[in-house]
Amino acid sequence: MTFSRTISAPPEKVWQILTDVARYPALLTKVEATELLHHQTFGQGTSWRETRSPYGWPVTVDLCVTDCQPRFATLWSATRAGIA
Repeated sequence: MTFSRTISAPPEKVWQILTDVARYPALLTKVEATELLHHQTFGQGTSWRETRSPYGWPVTVDLCVTDCQPRFATLWSATRAGIA
């Protein structure tokens, strides 16, 4: 899947919010919880576990930043938590 959206805000502000994984539950309506798996500056290799309820029931996924171009783009991979 690919998502894109034009946001009327300075790139620095958008990037600050996008990279604050710990605050996702307060900022994103469908995200219930996040847990950082590697504590580091946001960038390639940053990973976290996220529980969200996109269709009314919770699902937990592990996310990992696979590419990062600060203030421009980030690419994440996701796998269902606990599934190899």
